[in-house]
Amino acid sequence: SSGINAEYGGTEKGKPGVMGLVHDLTIDPIHHEIHVADRENGQVHVLNYISGTFTRVYPIPGSVYSVDFSTDPPALFAVNVTNGNMESKIMTIDPATGEIKAASPSTTSSELPLR
Repeated sequence: SSGINAEYGGTEKGKPGVMGLVHDLTIDPIHHEIHVADRENGQVHVLNYISGTFTRVYPIPGSVYSVDFSTDPPALFAVNVTNGNMESKIMTIDPATGEIKAASPSTTSSELPLR
């Protein structure tokens, strides 16, 4: 059987499969892919779960904390944190290219609701 080769604790930004800190993942059932949020390196890694290979990396400004995938229409959503963990945004990303299509206004930690 084939396995998935990944290196954790890596700092080589832009190299597929080298991740600093995995913080979240989501599945794209259309293209048989897993999108992995690498918080420390500020990027999303894309892995084909049929072949077990990493195919590409998307840079995300700041630290990427969460990712989610929508199938209709296909879109990747990511939550990032910038400015020393003081501001966050929700971004809409084209899953084929990694291009950020839209981003919410920045929200500061003082604006977040308390539970």
